[in-house]
Amino acid sequence: MARRLVPPDVEGLTGKEAVFRILAYTRKPMRFKDIVQWLSDRGQEPLTVGQVAGGFYLLLNNYEKVVERTRLGTYRIHRAWNGRPLDEQDQKGGPPLPPRTDERLTTAAGTTPTDVAGLTGKEAVFRILAHTGRPMRSNDIDQWLSAHGQEPLTAGQVAGGFYVLLNNYDKVVERTRPGTYRVHSAWNGRPLDEQTKRDGRVASSHKPHGVVKRRRSVGVIIPCYGTYWDRSLVQWRNGALLGKQKGDEADVVDFAGQTGVYVLYQWPRVNYVGRTTENNLYQRLSEHANDKEEPRGPWDKFSWFGLRPVGDDGDLNDPEMASVRHNVTMMEALLISSLEPPFNNKGGDGMGEKYFQVPSPEIEEREELKIAKAMEKLFQKLRQG
Repeated sequence: MARRLVPPDVEGLTGKEAVFRILAYTRKPMRFKDIVQWLSDRGQEPLTVGQVAGGFYLLLNNYEKVVERTRLGTYRIHRAWNGRPLDEQDQKGGPPLPPRTDERLTTAAGTTPTDVAGLTGKEAVFRILAHTGRPMRSNDIDQWLSAHGQEPLTAGQVAGGFYVLLNNYDKVVERTRPGTYRVHSAWNGRPLDEQTKRDGRVASSHKPHGVVKRRRSVGVIIPCYGTYWDRSLVQWRNGALLGKQKGDEADVVDFAGQTGVYVLYQWPRVNYVGRTTENNLYQRLSEHANDKEEPRGPWDKFSWFGLRPVGDDGDLNDPEMASVRHNVTMMEALLISSLEPPFNNKGGDGMGEKYFQVPSPEIEEREELKIAKAMEKLFQKLRQG
């Protein structure tokens, strides 16, 4: 059994072994900077970014029930870890699991595959994964829908679906490798609205009969907004602007179809203010991002202020008409929230929920692949002497 009385000395260990011992000792979720800080506090030599990232990657993807991800970039020792050292752990790589046979989601051979028309991204992706029972990437989802004569999902719906299912639900979807997901090996065969969220609450992807979409609170003029989002965290080919409210369990929302105004910064200077009235915030920003000559000036961050509130189903509702007084108040609120004048004592009136940026999953996966390839080259050089 691992001892926790004396902090482990990780000098001379590989990245995965060092990270494993630290996680096993602390028993708490840790990011790269937490590992570095932990070593610094105990007078030990820091690990490199490649050692820590490679350690996280190898432990998560190569071993059963040793390390689990709690959120993007944060890992901890698995709740089912058996307490034994890493060299006594079982590695992954067994034969693929057969598809489940729950008749509510899967179908027998020769019958019509599940229809995902009208479903949210997370529900549609979940049903396809449950039906096929095999690992799938975004393009596999697209090909499956095309082969069965169904309308394709947007890239944002698929990416957001993978993200929400992996991070918000227990034992529903698992990642087999970067960018590839399948229904969890411990899935209980029930639909998504009968699954348990990570904080213990029951998640539902359908509204009960008679329940209307969420309405804005009295006095709220701008129902949702995001400030100082990073241009580099958006994949400008997938058509999605992902964000969520504070909290690990908050659902990811795609704001690509938002209506409102936006601000472009060459930080910290404001370079451009624009508007979108046709539910096409992503398209407008993408035009700026792909304009190589950048006639409106370079930019690296952006803020947006939306008039379409987020409904209970995670989709954007239609905006409501506002009076002249509301319009004036809204303009003041936008300027205060985007420019943050030092002598304004409070934020703008009528501001609703603030959303924080979520990096496009493709960007995270691309960085993980770069690190993994770099680590593999390093290992090859070490093996060659």
